[in-house]
Amino acid sequence: EGPQLALKPNTCMECSTCAHRQMRCSKPRCRADTVSLHPVEFARDVEVQTEGATTTQETTANFLKTQKRAESALVCVLSVGLHDMKHFKSLDLIVNNLRWFFGVLRPACDHLVWLHVPAVVDHPGWDFHNGPIRRYNRAVEDMISGSASSWTTIVDPFDATLAWPHNGTDAIHLDSAFYERLGDLFVGALRPL
Repeated sequence: EGPQLALKPNTCMECSTCAHRQMRCSKPRCRADTVSLHPVEFARDVEVQTEGATTTQETTANFLKTQKRAESALVCVLSVGLHDMKHFKSLDLIVNNLRWFFGVLRPACDHLVWLHVPAVVDHPGWDFHNGPIRRYNRAVEDMISGSASSWTTIVDPFDATLAWPHNGTDAIHLDSAFYERLGDLFVGALRPL
């Protein structure tokens, strides 16, 4: 379980720029007026706990259950893996934790959109490399096809992000144009619902 590093001041997460937030969609194509963002760094961690949940994943699922409405499906978008790959060398352990996380989310999410981990800028001295990311994405796809295919859609940005500009502060996060286009993809896909 994470976290594995000393936490940044005034945060419960390793990622000091990752924040839980609720956003309003201002585009005319939006079907939902609000979207909540819940950053999760690991497939299983103890960064955000409550009296009713001992892990971040259970806390998130409990919140999502309160957001369900009878008249519409709750679609959850999930991507996790880089922190797991950095701290845990066993791909089997990571995938088992992710399988557990999917099970925790199942009662909360009517449908899950899994976003494969995108490509990073491959550099010999850095923590993340594309070879392990490809293996991780394949292992997750195998796990989904075996136990979660009936309620999960996979979006794979890996090849498209190999040459995509990355944020200037690191070799991991893509530039804002990528996330804007990804958001447009989801808004467009959800519009007919």
